[in-house]
Amino acid sequence: MIHGDCTINMLHSDCTINMLHGDCTINMLHDYCAIDMLNGDCTINMLHGDCTINMLHGDCAIDMLHGDCTIKMLHSDCTINMLHDDCTIINMLHGDCTMNLLHDYCKVDMLNGDCTINILHGDCTINMLHGDCAIDMLHGDCTINMLHGDCMINMLHGDCVINVLHGDCTIINLLHGDFTINMLHGDCTINLLHGDCTTNMLHGDCQLENIWRS
Repeated sequence: MIHGDCTINMLHSDCTINMLHGDCTINMLHDYCAIDMLNGDCTINMLHGDCTINMLHGDCAIDMLHGDCTIKMLHSDCTINMLHDDCTIINMLHGDCTMNLLHDYCKVDMLNGDCTINILHGDCTINMLHGDCAIDMLHGDCTINMLHGDCMINMLHGDCVINVLHGDCTIINLLHGDFTINMLHGDCTINLLHGDCTTNMLHGDCQLENIWRS
């Protein structure tokens, strides 16, 4: 570490961290690995960023089982809280996870879900319960609350607020329906419950609420 503070409490785990002018706090309870996972490699490079990871009864914090995880933060804050989750923080089981943060704040709360996030100059808050989420954001803000659903979002210069209940989202693909969002220079607020919706926006605003479709 160079000009940085790092506090790590690990139990039977290997961890490699490179920090430059950053703070990192990791607290684990009954976990196999803190930053690195079981049979996996994990590398974290932080530059002028803070990283806080709290895990409770999880197999891996940043990387997953039999996978590689790389996290690079530049002038950003990252907070990750996992509860009874296997190799999620940013990936799935038997996969690779890459998180690139540049000038943004990212907070991820996952419970028994998989998540892959690539953010550039954007804010992202994700709360997932039993769902998969993949997000690519460029200069946009995204808030997602998912319950039993899959979500994939690609945003460019747009704001997006999505609340999904019982849905599969391939951007936002719900249970009993498909939902796709491609935003370019637009704002979008969506609340879907058992409905189908496809939206393509170019320099426009879109608000969808209470969409019910068979």
